[in-house]
Amino acid sequence: FLANDFDVPRWRTAALKNAFALLGKRRFDMAAAFFILGGSLKDAVNVCLKQMCDFQLAVALARVVEGDNGPVLTEILKSSIIPMAIKEGNRWLGSWAFWKLNRRDLSVRILVARLLRDKSQRECSLIFSDAA
Repeated sequence: FLANDFDVPRWRTAALKNAFALLGKRRFDMAAAFFILGGSLKDAVNVCLKQMCDFQLAVALARVVEGDNGPVLTEILKSSIIPMAIKEGNRWLGSWAFWKLNRRDLSVRILVARLLRDKSQRECSLIFSDAA
């Protein structure tokens, strides 16, 4: 099966069908691989993020397939990595994510700003104060 040309629509469709079948069998790593073969990077990344809880693999796949400035990587950074970094208080991860988004100002600011836990919402919120 893997010897086929996945640029041909027939084989891309077959790869996507196999990916969905593998999801049903809870073989998430193989499902992500077949989504890549089928040309569906976004689905592969979603499997990595939601089923495998592996944001590093999701970032690696996005960077390999579409490069450093692709739309899928940008979406991962904005919707998953930055909120996770703020929630966990991981300044370095947040700084890296902002840097990749070409937000150098926020990349530096997250390193020097205070992270305070908002007890009413049970989430971390970033407090940018001039007194920091």
